[in-house]
Amino acid sequence: MVAARRDLTSVYNTLIEIPVWCLSRLIVKINFIVTGVVIMMRIFLILGLSVATVLSEENKVSGSEAGEEHLETQIMVIALGSVPARKYDRVSNRGDRAMLLPEEQEVPPNKLYYKPSLRGSLPPSKWKSLNITFNNMSSMHCVPAGRDLVLYRKLAGHYELYVVIPSGEVGMKRLIVLTQPFSESNKGDLWRKNPKLTIIDRESVGLRDKQFAIKNLSQVNVLHAFDNEVAVVRRGKLIGYERNKNGVLYHLAASYGAQRKIIYNLAVHMRPDKALHLYILYDADPITNAGRSVAVFRIMLQ
Repeated sequence: MVAARRDLTSVYNTLIEIPVWCLSRLIVKINFIVTGVVIMMRIFLILGLSVATVLSEENKVSGSEAGEEHLETQIMVIALGSVPARKYDRVSNRGDRAMLLPEEQEVPPNKLYYKPSLRGSLPPSKWKSLNITFNNMSSMHCVPAGRDLVLYRKLAGHYELYVVIPSGEVGMKRLIVLTQPFSESNKGDLWRKNPKLTIIDRESVGLRDKQFAIKNLSQVNVLHAFDNEVAVVRRGKLIGYERNKNGVLYHLAASYGAQRKIIYNLAVHMRPDKALHLYILYDADPITNAGRSVAVFRIMLQ
């Protein structure tokens, strides 16, 4: 009987120990799983905070860039210079000759490029282009205000610094004129080097109340007559005239040199909208400019 009781006690203890052991193993596994879940949650939390920080910084950068883009000034860029002589191909079998395009260095680039934001490096696809007209009217182009505009010309495989336009205030409208001094020695290689830059602001003190103005960007002094006034417009000088009579014809003439070669001799009338008649004189090749070394570009500025 005693031995039987001992066997029953042993069996009972064994039956009790098995669930306890299983329960303890289950608790260990649950603790392991809970610890793993906590660690994973912490990892996801850290990753989430990192992503949120990066997105926040990008939003700040893009927001600041959007603000820069919103603060704009307007410019019109025109290149003035000597027109290259026409060149033709050899006579073909049909007896005709094809006119050749000017060489790259004979004319200014028709497009210049700039970075719209202050970021250091940008892929070529992110650069913006600015149209440049040659001896012809252009249109206003909106660019970021408050910082210098660095313009590059596009060469084979890279961009090269061409000209820097000083910063303009928000809402300002400016005419940017690019010129190159002409001589017989550089006539075929005129636009290879960086051009001279001239800025004309319609709202400047010298032009604010004027209806006619002449700017001399040529290398010679010019004798100029407007209405009953005669003046010598020296190199780089700007002269403006105020005339309030709309519809009245005013005599206008300009000449240069000892022989008094006529640049123009005509009559103009002032418009009712008080627009500015601006005449810009620049160097030209006499061969392609009817024998005169000074040419004129006319534009109306509001």
